[in-house]
Amino acid sequence: MSQYNLNEVNLIGNLAHAASLSYTKAGKPVTVIDLFTNDRVQDEHGNWQNGRSDCHRIKVWGDCGEYSKGDTVSVKGKLRCDVVKSDTGPTKYYNYVSAKAADVTLVSSRGARQGTQQPYQREEYDLGDLGPPLDMDGLSPGD
Repeated sequence: MSQYNLNEVNLIGNLAHAASLSYTKAGKPVTVIDLFTNDRVQDEHGNWQNGRSDCHRIKVWGDCGEYSKGDTVSVKGKLRCDVVKSDTGPTKYYNYVSAKAADVTLVSSRGARQGTQQPYQREEYDLGDLGPPLDMDGLSPGD
């Protein structure tokens, strides 16, 4: 097995909704954001088209500030997985990005793009089951 391992995620995308701040039982602030990223592909005529869109759940340790739906943000974090075992159904696995508040940066505000076409419309996407409710007591920003 290699002695070198890397778990690093860098994303730049648009917020699906305003950031949601909550607190663990120990009083630690945790902000949850859902970030859309789009792949751009070039067609046979050389024109760029929007391709697949993905929604990423991000759990930010700390209050990352006032962000609004449509804001473009940059996030640097680590890929994590929550395991939810159920007595009545199968075990579910939820992947998310864990980041520190200092590693979330506003790239451009939706207010700066007023009057231009937005890169997505929330209604066009089915966010589906993005994971269980936050229960992050006992975890730390590195977890």
